[in-house]
This record gives sequence, C-alpha cells and structure tokens, in this order.
Amino acid sequence: KQAGDPSHLASLVVILDRMDVSKGSMPEIHNKREGDMSDDELKQCMLDMETWLTSNAETAGATFASAPGASAEQLASLPASAPPTLKALLSVHDGKLPLLDFVGLTCSEISSETAAAKASAKWADDYVPLAKNPDGDLLVVCGSGVHRWDAELGLGSVEAPSLSQHLEKYRNLMMQGKLEYVGDDCGIMEIA
Repeated sequence: KQAGDPSHLASLVVILDRMDVSKGSMPEIHNKREGDMSDDELKQCMLDMETWLTSNAETAGATFASAPGASAEQLASLPASAPPTLKALLSVHDGKLPLLDFVGLTCSEISSETAAAKASAKWADDYVPLAKNPDGDLLVVCGSGVHRWDAELGLGSVEAPSLSQHLEKYRNLMMQGKLEYVGDDCGIMEIA
C-alpha cells in the first residue's frame, strides 16, 4: 500500500489500536540495545529521573535535585569495586536518589554502611551499598548485578544485571507513568 492510499491510513490506525498506546503502554522495540547505557544515555537517564522526581515526588524530589555532586576526593573514597555508573551518578548528586522504598546513599554513607555491613558473615568485599530503606536493608551493586541485602538473609535475588540497567528500568517506569510518589514515609511505589 502507498503512503497516500486511504487503506494505508486505515491499516495504520488498526496497528496503533493493537498497540494500545492510549493507555501508556509502549510498543516493543525490535532493535533493543544490548548491555549498559552509553555515557550520553546515562546523562539523559539521570536528567529524566531528576525531572520526574521534581515534578512528582515533592520533598524527596527537591532533596535529590538540591543535593550537590560529590567531589573527586569523595568519589576516590568509594570502595574499589564501585562501578563507574555509581561514580557518575554521585558526581551529579551525592546520594538522596529515591529508588522505590530505598534512598540513595552519599559517598560518606556508603563508606559507613560498608564498614557496618562487614560485621555480617553475609557480606562480601565486592558489595557496594548504593541505597538504604527504612527497615535498614541495603540495595547493593556487585559483580552479579544489583541486589537487595540484609544482615540476616544476605544477598537477595538480582534486581538488574547492572546498576546502569537498574537505573534505566527505573527511569522507564517513571516515563511510562507506572510509578507514584506516596509520601516521605513510603517513598515511590510501582502502580499497576
């Protein structure tokens, strides 16, 4: 069918109806990128998250947006296994990123949480805490990805294969309207 042909337009309308884009769903991308985001994609991801948070998460968004970036000295104090994505994130905003029921740690908090967690037999040297929830559980990044961790149970299941992919997934939920801020006590929740 040709672009000017009325039946072409009718076919396009049928295709769009099947994708159900009016309800916020996105069509599947057939040429998905493999692996982590590039530096430019990561910068855009961080900007998208900050924009969403300042528009939708009241106090938590303002706290994150106003957090200054970590200094080179602060970044150098991070554990040796800290991934470049974490360093890039902290260089823009030193902690305070709301990640569902977790809140991102500052460089100094990462150091203190690492020192405290080392007392647990469930802690491994390559774990780097990046966020903490009100229950004291940590979100950690290590060689096998991003995981929840608690002192009694240790490492939970994989949340994402890398921090970059975790942040991208979180940003995508924001952009698709699938997250809602429910207050400082609860944080951000995924909605159906």
